[in-house]
Amino acid sequence: MRKRGFTLIELLVVIAIIAILAAILFPVFAKAREKARQTSCLSNLKQIALASRMYSQDYDGRCVPMWTYGPNGGRDWFQYLINPYVKNWQLFECPSLPGAAAYHAPAWANVPGSTPCPNGEPESIRFQSGIGKNWFRNDLSGSDGGYWNDFLKESAITWPSELVEYGDSDCVVMGPQNPTAVQAFLQGTSWPGGYFRHNDGMNAAYYDGHAKWLKPSNGTMRNIYYAAP
Repeated sequence: MRKRGFTLIELLVVIAIIAILAAILFPVFAKAREKARQTSCLSNLKQIALASRMYSQDYDGRCVPMWTYGPNGGRDWFQYLINPYVKNWQLFECPSLPGAAAYHAPAWANVPGSTPCPNGEPESIRFQSGIGKNWFRNDLSGSDGGYWNDFLKESAITWPSELVEYGDSDCVVMGPQNPTAVQAFLQGTSWPGGYFRHNDGMNAAYYDGHAKWLKPSNGTMRNIYYAAP
């Protein structure tokens, strides 16, 4: 007795079912992988925030500056200042931004020395690795040091549980820097300099040491300015 094989129609039906299942499941798998990266990034940010509080305790309550001048005149940014408290440069790389750390490998390999980086300064430690420090100034003046470089003290932070200190970014800095950008943030339309790369949201570390995921909804001045009413 001859075995009956599959007909062409039956094969096409099976292939169509597999294609439909794949179209349904692949986005779910991708979202699950991004969720894992989001969790890892959030953990990194929390450690960075706690390390910043340890820095402040050692420096008479002074907040971590955005950057300081190194021994050779270049600027050593906040990652360089915080690393002695975490001893792990990979904490400053967002898992959803692969290759960022490798791009700055010479600087990572020569810490605590000073190495040229693509920001135009001859000798500088500056890692653009997906994590930025909020730089908004209430008076909209000054350099990219923001208000952190004004010898800001922890006692001046009015709302520490609401002030975002670090978060997802495409640069070493993040947050609004002009009136238009501030309004865009307050209206929930954007976070200038920040990226909603984690499942349509962003990770942020707050000044009091906690970290959480944020969706692009309405923000407040307390998120971006240390003494907001």
